[in-house]
Amino acid sequence: MMNEFPIYTKQWFSLNALQRFIKQQFNAELSAKNILATLAQHSEIAILFNANYQRGTQPLLLGSNTYPTEHFQLKAPPIWGFEEITKQTILTTLKQKEAIQLKAERTELSLQQIDGKPQITALHGLLYVPPFSLTEEALAFSDENTLLLPEYSFYELFEGVEWTYNDNVITHHPEFLYLAFSDPTVEHTLAMADLRFYLDDPAQLTGIFSAINSELGKNQPAAEFNAAELIKNKSNENANNGTEEKIKNKKDFYNKAIFNAIKRTAEANPECGGYQIINAVIAEMKARYNLKENADFHSIRYYLDKAKKELKLSFPNNRGNRKSEIHVILNAK
Repeated sequence: MMNEFPIYTKQWFSLNALQRFIKQQFNAELSAKNILATLAQHSEIAILFNANYQRGTQPLLLGSNTYPTEHFQLKAPPIWGFEEITKQTILTTLKQKEAIQLKAERTELSLQQIDGKPQITALHGLLYVPPFSLTEEALAFSDENTLLLPEYSFYELFEGVEWTYNDNVITHHPEFLYLAFSDPTVEHTLAMADLRFYLDDPAQLTGIFSAINSELGKNQPAAEFNAAELIKNKSNENANNGTEEKIKNKKDFYNKAIFNAIKRTAEANPECGGYQIINAVIAEMKARYNLKENADFHSIRYYLDKAKKELKLSFPNNRGNRKSEIHVILNAK
């Protein structure tokens, strides 16, 4: 809840505001793409956009761009990043009530039971720009006015949402919304002008853009600073797979989540072999997030070799010993 008398500060910025700041502080002119390339390296700043949707009455609005209902699917994965007990409570409640409302200061999320599954029927709030859109590869297809979106991706809410259950207020932060555009003839984008940036301490902006000084020199005239070139050889942990390998195709997009799940699931099931663990992780991700084995995943051997080499995991040799149920852990604590 916002303080009734907040202390004077500035935490929200547009691209235009950031460009003015850079011009005044560093006498440099950065393009929208170069600003995004720089900010993608800094987890302390949130890169966001507003989303609005009402099932049956309102098309999907991403910023100011409109997408008719027939052009997309908006899905709620079964777990939602909630604790298991919360998931069961939500499912039980949806069987008894017409809808559930989850709200925050700037966010509203509505769920209904449709065809036996919880479905999103309304969404109003801020979402993080997906990591794919901030990679060097994706920015190559963007320009000063338009940011490219993936055909399908997971999206995270900026705020945790509150839900009142049995007179108790419970706060949740759903990990993923799944948005899939189904019309390949329509380009899926955000307007650069619709992006919003949130930073707890605006003084950090000077540090974030400090590389401009070393690139231009203190007394150089205003010039175009190429942030993408500056960071090209640095590893981008937010956009890679958790190893030193850069994203090369869409199968790599899920690697970070997959290797995290393999590691944590192996720790929770130490008696299980590598093939068992990886098969269970992939099966769970397919079920939760509507992914396809051939389209979205590498081979089992690919994940096993990397898990052993780069995560330094070891698995017992237990061929013929099959555990009936493996506890798969996808969500980071």
